[in-house]
Amino acid sequence: MKSLVTKIDLLPRYETKLFNCRASKIVSYLKFANLPVELLFYNSFESTENIFKQCVGEAKPRWCYHTECMSYDDLKLLGVSVEYKRFRSFDNAVSEMIACIDRGELVSFNSKMMFLAHRNSVQDEYHYIYFSGHNLKEAKPYFTFLDDNESCLGDYKPYKLDVETFRKAFIISKKALGFFKFFPYDPQQLLAETTRRYHNWLLHFEDPCTFYDQVTSMLTAPPENMDFVSISERFIDAFTVIAGSRFIFSVYLQYRNQNPEVQQTLQEASRLSENLKNLLLKYKLTRTTNNGLLEEKLARLKQLEQQSIAILKAELTVH
Repeated sequence: MKSLVTKIDLLPRYETKLFNCRASKIVSYLKFANLPVELLFYNSFESTENIFKQCVGEAKPRWCYHTECMSYDDLKLLGVSVEYKRFRSFDNAVSEMIACIDRGELVSFNSKMMFLAHRNSVQDEYHYIYFSGHNLKEAKPYFTFLDDNESCLGDYKPYKLDVETFRKAFIISKKALGFFKFFPYDPQQLLAETTRRYHNWLLHFEDPCTFYDQVTSMLTAPPENMDFVSISERFIDAFTVIAGSRFIFSVYLQYRNQNPEVQQTLQEASRLSENLKNLLLKYKLTRTTNNGLLEEKLARLKQLEQQSIAILKAELTVH
């Protein structure tokens, strides 16, 4: 099937605060292609148990958080597949990449950030970029790719990557490119299947929210091998994920025109999580805490989340 979009000079960012650089760009790309990507957010309400496990227990930064939301299997419901292909040679990879770009499709590549000049980074960390164009007739031929700026804010704008720099990045990478394939989908089947998956997810979802009861005590007496700064940083990542998760789940309910009361409650929970993140950042910098204020906000957040899930589960039993 022909690509659903033509050449992209600017990819508007669909802000989520939940997904990593790969998934965030996929969401933005599909939204740009006018696909109802919101229906795939049916399981975006992450359990605090899992968030605690990954962000606090395993010290995963926000962009390394693993979510089941927006799985490749879910994408197929929307008529989209993302296929990652490894190449033996750089020239073969470039040849296939050019063919896709000329069809108006984006091609993803996981590059070390040291090769991305606009990132101003010498880190070994990898970062997904999406190739969107090329100019191979210049004296110094280059590809264009879409990415955000070094502060990870704003829309995805075009940047240049000359062929030789790309070659160096490719050689030390996994030598793989990601290709989007679009095929027809049935909107009614999409709605029915995402609804079924939502009901199944909600039926089995459990979260005692005990994470919120541990924050102040862990700040006061950090676990072994952690200090105040490191535990604060882990909590900051955790509440960033929570804020994004609650907001995106409210978007799903809004798209489905389902329960405006819960939508508002989740949006309040998202704002409160963002506020808690900012408080923790302040505490990290000043090395002081206001446990009373913190516990008040944590108790309110716990109440909002448990209330939301309880209402949705009650609706599920009615239907």
